[in-house]
Amino acid sequence: MAYKTLYVCFIIFTATAAKKMCEKNCSVNEEYLACGTPNCQPNCQNPFNSCEEPCVPGCYCKMGFVRAQDSNSECIPQEKCQEECSPNQIFLDCYNFCEGTCEYPTPRPCRRMCIPACYCKEGFVRDPNGDCIDPSQCKKACGKNQQFLDCYNFCEATCEDPIPRPCRRMCIPDCYCNDGFVRDAEGECILPKECR
Repeated sequence: MAYKTLYVCFIIFTATAAKKMCEKNCSVNEEYLACGTPNCQPNCQNPFNSCEEPCVPGCYCKMGFVRAQDSNSECIPQEKCQEECSPNQIFLDCYNFCEGTCEYPTPRPCRRMCIPACYCKEGFVRDPNGDCIDPSQCKKACGKNQQFLDCYNFCEATCEDPIPRPCRRMCIPDCYCNDGFVRDAEGECILPKECR
C-alpha cells in the first residue's frame, strides 16, 4: 500500500515538475497545455482553425490570443489581426455567418460566436489551405464520368429520375455527371442502363 502511494506521488511530482520546466520554455502570450493540436492553432487568417489531429503537449496561445500567421509565428492579441489579413480578406469585428468554402460556397447563418478576425471578402470562399479565393479557382477532384462546372442550372439526372430538369437550387460550383450519365444511390455517375 505504501508503495502505491509513493508511486502515485512520484508520477504527480514528475508531471508537475515537467510542466513547470516546459512552461519556462513558452514564449510571451503562450501557455503550456498537456493536450493541443500544434498544426491547427487558430491564427489571424483562420481564427476557427480545427482539425482531426492527435493531442500533443506543448506551448499554445493563451485565451484571447492567436498566431499571427502559422503555427510557428508569435501569439498576438486577436484584435491586432486587422494588420495581418491576407489577400482577399477583410478584418471584421463581428461576422454572424459561417464563411463560404469550396465545398459549401454560400455563407450561411452560424452558431459560432462573434469573433473579431479576418474573413473572406464578399465573392470569395475559403479553400482547404485557409486562403480566400474566387470560387472558380476551387479545384475539386471529380470522380469517374464527372466534370467540374462553375454553374449547373438543372437538377442532376439520377437512376430514380433520369431526365434532368430546371432546378430551384442555386448555381453551385461542383462536380456533375457528364452528359448521358446519371447519379446512382452511391453518388457515382453511371450509364442509365447500369441502374439497379
